[in-house]
Amino acid sequence: MSENNHALVYVQPDDDVATICGKIDTAAYQRVLLVAPRGNKALKSLLGMTILRRHAEVTGRDIAIVSNRGMRSRANRQGIKNFGALRNARFDANPPTRLIIPMGDTDLVLPPYRALARFAIITTILVTILAAGYLLIPSASITIYPEGRIVSQNLTVLASTTDDDVNLDEMRMPASFLEAPIEMNMAIPTTGTASIGDAFAVGTALFTNRSEETLPIPKETRVATTDGTIFATTEEAILPAGNGQLLSVPIQAVRPGTKANVGANLVTMMQGPLQNRLGVTNPTALSGGTDKQAQGVSGDDVANLRALVVEAMKAQGIRVLAEGQTTNELYLYVDTARSFTDEETPSHQVGEATPWLIMTTKGRVRILTTKFEDLQKLADYSLVPSAVEEGEPKVVNGTLQIVDASISEIDEVTTELSLHTEMEVVDGLDEAQIVDNLKGRGAGSAKTYLEDLFPMKQAPDIDITPGWGFDISRFDWRINFDVSGSLTSDDSAAELSGT
Repeated sequence: MSENNHALVYVQPDDDVATICGKIDTAAYQRVLLVAPRGNKALKSLLGMTILRRHAEVTGRDIAIVSNRGMRSRANRQGIKNFGALRNARFDANPPTRLIIPMGDTDLVLPPYRALARFAIITTILVTILAAGYLLIPSASITIYPEGRIVSQNLTVLASTTDDDVNLDEMRMPASFLEAPIEMNMAIPTTGTASIGDAFAVGTALFTNRSEETLPIPKETRVATTDGTIFATTEEAILPAGNGQLLSVPIQAVRPGTKANVGANLVTMMQGPLQNRLGVTNPTALSGGTDKQAQGVSGDDVANLRALVVEAMKAQGIRVLAEGQTTNELYLYVDTARSFTDEETPSHQVGEATPWLIMTTKGRVRILTTKFEDLQKLADYSLVPSAVEEGEPKVVNGTLQIVDASISEIDEVTTELSLHTEMEVVDGLDEAQIVDNLKGRGAGSAKTYLEDLFPMKQAPDIDITPGWGFDISRFDWRINFDVSGSLTSDDSAAELSGT
């Protein structure tokens, strides 16, 4: 910065803000460069830097600061030009923009944006080169189908919903519950009896005129007791004019049964448009209502239907959960299926007459499950615990089958599974050694080597990608080797029932 268009003001470490502002005011030029090589206590705070900026704005001064990193970061946050060295100071340009991250009393100053951009570009190029290299190195997917022998064994394991990993020494594995919402309607014929109305109760109602007018009383005018037993007039009548005039009219219960045989003076409620103009009572008891026995709901009917619903919910829940498994990854232990009723609505109550009892039920079905791979680990360990070290028979992955199962719940989270299993075993199968011998071979040479190594049920599958790759990679991480057995179920999920 040339010295003919700005003033140099040196700021001492102990200068307060007022002193610094005074030095700015006495400067000979509008542009003032504050030089604080040892920093300044007053400008160490963001408040001090804010006051300095506002003073410069009020007085029309264009200021810049040359100082250490901490003061420059605070100046940068206030929009004040700042530089690390006097030789770099220019009023028409700031130094390379830096990203400043507040960190309490201090700030983290990152490299200039241009440096960050260069770093990002270089990193992107390197990642692209590595990715291209990864894709250009041929990968190989190899599957063999060796002839094996079937081995049976009894396996007792503990499945717990609180375990996270397989424990080979204790023969434990994680378990979980699958749950399905279920809604269904079921009906059964009723076996009980119920009383229903047979004949209608009859009698006489005495009406009282509460107006000065003649009041026609239509046929089927309704009256009732206070508990809701309803009667209706059986003929038309005309009540003479005059408040207090009386008229007797025959009535009959609207429903049959003995409930309508009510005592005298109990029919006191008018219904319909005349209720505010007539009073009513029955001077004598009503009689003639009878009941008869009919088919109805018993307590056993409700209990039997509820038990049928529970079993039907279990069966439907098992089917829904099994169909919901799109891969052969889980075993469903159907003997652990439990149904939970959330809402139950019967069509009739005990003692009500009906030939059928219908139950609408909403609930859930829960079943214990374990992962196939976890059970496979325990089966491998139990059958050939040192297969790799001693070259013993190797269990072919995915061939475990459960022929029979006995399931016993120990507590709410742990279940004991006594399983009779079968699996396919290949003698002398050392996958690591086979992969080493396949490295660098072409597809034809690899197929010949594998067919000479084991009797095969079918030719090995060897797929080298990309297509122009002639040989199997020499890198383990580019080789996928699999041994396929013959016992794997085609079902989407295995359903295991205890005995």
